[in-house]
Amino acid sequence: MPSFASELRRQLAARAGTNPESDPYRRVELAGLVDAAGESDVSGVTVRTPSAAVARSVVRLWRSEFGLEPHLDTSGPDRFGRARYAVRVEGNRAIQAAEELRVARERALREANRISGSPASVAYLKGAFQGAGSVTQPGYRRGHHLEFVHADEEFTKRVASLSRATLKVSRRRGRFVAYAKGADRVTTLLAQMGLDEAVLEYEARAVLGEAKANANRVTNFDAANAARTAPTG
Repeated sequence: MPSFASELRRQLAARAGTNPESDPYRRVELAGLVDAAGESDVSGVTVRTPSAAVARSVVRLWRSEFGLEPHLDTSGPDRFGRARYAVRVEGNRAIQAAEELRVARERALREANRISGSPASVAYLKGAFQGAGSVTQPGYRRGHHLEFVHADEEFTKRVASLSRATLKVSRRRGRFVAYAKGADRVTTLLAQMGLDEAVLEYEARAVLGEAKANANRVTNFDAANAARTAPTG
């Protein structure tokens, strides 16, 4: 069964590039994805992901935005038993496209500095989450946690600067992590990315948890009263 985070990545990927005429920030989303999960070399760009939906999204965006025909490879299962997908674009046009994505990213950062919660920052975060994001499921017993993990500290700081929720940046086992803890911060960022159903799931679990806590308090109160009023001797 897919994890909660995998399902959210699938939802974001399913929306990406499906309506080019109405979404002017598709390149910014692809820039976030390439920054999060891509590798550039002298001949092109490769995006690697364990998600088939994200891989299809990357293919769709390269085609719609730059007219490129990506090559999709599938490798054997990783140590968690998951297939890995590699989406590769090569040639002069691919190298030029990578530079255009960098320009789109810098333009998005400038817009985000001028406009709080700008559409450009939303698009970049959507791409970044598809490539490097994870989140615990609602009601997780160890608490609510959302994070972006990457080898590049600059990437995690960039993500933190675009998020409406406060993200802390730290180093963990040789990689950098931008993370939020607590349901309020997690749902703020999920809402910023347009993941409204996930926000509703968190809120429903919060209401259920409060109802259970109230029921436990009432039970404990009744038990304590019964113990005090019980005859002794």
